[in-house]
Amino acid sequence: MGMHAAPHITAKKTNVSAIVPAYNEGERIQDVLRVVASHPQIDEVIVVSDGSRDNTVAQARAMGVSVIDIRRNVGKGEAMARGVEKAKHGVIAFFDADLIGLSHGMIDRMLDEVLSGRHDMFTLIRDRASETFQLRIADAYVVGGERALLRELWDLVPARDRKGFQVELALNYYAGRHNLKIGSALAPGLGQIAKEQKRGLVRGFGLRLMMTLDCLIALGKLHIFGMRRLPG
Repeated sequence: MGMHAAPHITAKKTNVSAIVPAYNEGERIQDVLRVVASHPQIDEVIVVSDGSRDNTVAQARAMGVSVIDIRRNVGKGEAMARGVEKAKHGVIAFFDADLIGLSHGMIDRMLDEVLSGRHDMFTLIRDRASETFQLRIADAYVVGGERALLRELWDLVPARDRKGFQVELALNYYAGRHNLKIGSALAPGLGQIAKEQKRGLVRGFGLRLMMTLDCLIALGKLHIFGMRRLPG
């Protein structure tokens, strides 16, 4: 496929809107929000509860952040989209709600790459064996819930390609098709609660399998078969 001319996207020194999609993360979300909401460059924090049935919404509201309470589970990509719709700034930062070890220094690293104009999107790679392999692959295939990007880049991705866990690979793909600059780096000490630990062995494994399948669908649809046309 031929490359397309890059749209006119420029980074500005601006405040940042942070979006935290969450599904049944009431036990963990406040730890993440304490770090995200206290960062000096993050002016707005939006938690999107994706059909949570526990106290995720109450825990988030207790932290004084904005909360979108979706009553039914719509998937990660749609939850992220609901947050972007409400966000007021031109730089968006996404964070998963079950992180371990997140620090201001890590957020600085991610945001500076975008606010400086060096990258249009930048992703942190979590420091665990199942994810550090991504240091050896092209950025077009890196997945990770901690990423900062220009809002204009988000708008380049059609809603049909932001479904579920496909959203991260779709962002990479459309950035590449538009010749935008993306990058990633290891965040030493950053981890995440395993799905099997949160949901139980059987259900957690099922969710992991579903996430893997979503990523494989995105890879096939976008990179191998080229079944989608660019918007506009």
